[in-house]
Amino acid sequence: MKTLSKTKIDWATHVWNPITGCKHRHAFCYAEKLFNARRTQWYGPGAKRVPWDYIWEHPERYLMCSPSGAFVFINSMGDPFFWGTEQILRVFRYVQANSQAKFLLLTHNPLFFYDNTHHLGSTSPLLDKIPPNIRMGLSLTNDIDFNYFIHQEAPIDFVSMEPFMLPWDGQGMDYFRYLHRNDFPVPFHYAIIGGQTPFTTQYHAQWEEDFLQAYEILYDLDAKGEINLLVKDNAAGFDGIEATVPPNSSSSQKKTILEGFWD
Repeated sequence: MKTLSKTKIDWATHVWNPITGCKHRHAFCYAEKLFNARRTQWYGPGAKRVPWDYIWEHPERYLMCSPSGAFVFINSMGDPFFWGTEQILRVFRYVQANSQAKFLLLTHNPLFFYDNTHHLGSTSPLLDKIPPNIRMGLSLTNDIDFNYFIHQEAPIDFVSMEPFMLPWDGQGMDYFRYLHRNDFPVPFHYAIIGGQTPFTTQYHAQWEEDFLQAYEILYDLDAKGEINLLVKDNAAGFDGIEATVPPNSSSSQKKTILEGFWD
C-alpha cells in the first residue's frame, strides 16, 4: 500500500493532500505557486486545465497508509476552510482509522472556526467529531485574523504565525501582551513562528520589531510551561533569533524534536 509523502516542513514529518485547491488566494501562498509549476507532474496531463481555485478531491488518497509515529500535515496544497462538511468528515474518518499517527490540520482563514461555533453553534456536525489524534490549527498573520480568533469558541490546539509578514500594531500585539501580563489561560497549546517559505528578507523594520516582541512573549509562555513554542529555521533571518529546529537536521533529529514539541 502506498504511504504518505515525506516533507521538509519544520513541524511535520509527512503531508497528506486528499483535497487540493483553494479559493482564499492568500498573498503569500507557496502552494499555489507549486501547483501551477507541478500540477501535470503530480496529477497528470488533465490537470493542465484545472485552476488553483477548484476544490479537487482525490479519492485514491484515502487508501494511503499513514506510517506509525508520523506527524502528518493535512493539506499543504489547499485550505480546509473551503471544504464541504462531508469532505471534512471523510478526512476525520481517515484520521480516526489511522490512530498510529498524529495529524495536523491548519487553516489560514479563522472564519472556518468562527462560523462553526457562532453561526452553527451546537448544531455543528463537525465539533463533536474531531478525532483525538488530530491537532486543529489556525494561521494568524495579522490583526483581522486575531479579531476572529479571540472571539471564536472552537477547540484550537496550535497557532501558526508564518509568514510573519504584516505589521501587528493593534489587537494582535495587545492580545499577546495581555496573555503575558495576566494569568488568563492561554487558549492554545502550541505555537509556531517564522518567516515566509521560502524565507525572504524583504521585511519592514516595524515588522521585525513586532516579530521580536511576539517571540519574546511566546518564549516566556513556553518557559512557564503554558505552551510549546517551535521557531522555524527561517526565523533566524531576523536579528537576535535562533531557530529551535537545526538547519538541515536529519530525519531522526527532526522526529525527536517534533516528539518533544507535540507532546
